[in-house]
This record gives sequence, C-alpha cells and structure tokens, in this order.
Amino acid sequence: MPKARIEVGTEVSSTDRQILTDGLSAFNRLHVPSDDHSPLCVFARSENGETIGGLLGETFWRWLHIELLWISEDHRGQGLGTQLLMAAEDEAIDRDCTGAFVNTMDFQAPEFYLKLGYSEAGQIPDLPPGHHRVHLQKRFDILCPLSADG
Repeated sequence: MPKARIEVGTEVSSTDRQILTDGLSAFNRLHVPSDDHSPLCVFARSENGETIGGLLGETFWRWLHIELLWISEDHRGQGLGTQLLMAAEDEAIDRDCTGAFVNTMDFQAPEFYLKLGYSEAGQIPDLPPGHHRVHLQKRFDILCPLSADG
C-alpha cells in the first residue's frame, strides 16, 4: 500500500470537500437507498420584513435535522419558536419524514424541545467545558396515546 502524507489545516478547498462528500455518499448508498439532503428553512419576520427568528435544517433519510433555531431577544416568549418548529415539522412530515432530531446546549433550549414532545437521546458532558450538549429526538410516526378525556 502506498504511504500517505497526513496534512492538518484550517481551510478546505471546494474540490477536497466534494471528494469527501462524494466518497461518503457513495459508501452510504451501499447501506441505505438514498442520502439525498434537502435544505429546509423557516423564518419569522417583523411587519417591516426584518428577520426576527428562524430555523435552519435539512431532511435526509426520512428525518429532519434541526441545525439551528434562533429568536431575537425582543421577540422571545411570544410563541415564535414553537411556530417555527411546528412549521418545520409539518414540512418534514410532508416530505415523508418519520422524525426530527436536534442537539442543543444545557443553557440553550432543551426544555423547549422537551415541552414540544422531544425526548432526550443522550448527552455529552463538558461540551463546552462546564456544560453539556443534549441530543433530542421526536418521532412523527408513533402516535401518542389518547388521554382519558379522549
């Protein structure tokens, strides 16, 4: 086998990024039918068109990955985060997704997601130091049992 030279850096060329992406996609297709990624974005805008919040994510392998959700400080506590998340989940369901996943920090929003039906899938302690990263998921394909009220 030929020797390899290992290079460490801080920047990646578009060509190198594409080689890695194409290689991983080809490997993934050996195990799953498709790894098509479709971007998803939802925005909240003020009356004058200013972006006051948004959600960025993507759908792949029939799951929604929530990359980030942010609401400007002046507009928090008004239900915008819930509206953004629900709109993203509705779109994911329209795209035939079976669930959603997100990771957040303990000082960010785990309670927000838990309140909206997400469950904890794991934690990484001390990421960042003194805090922990929380991984959450929500299944759309499992019906919630009806309450006693029906």
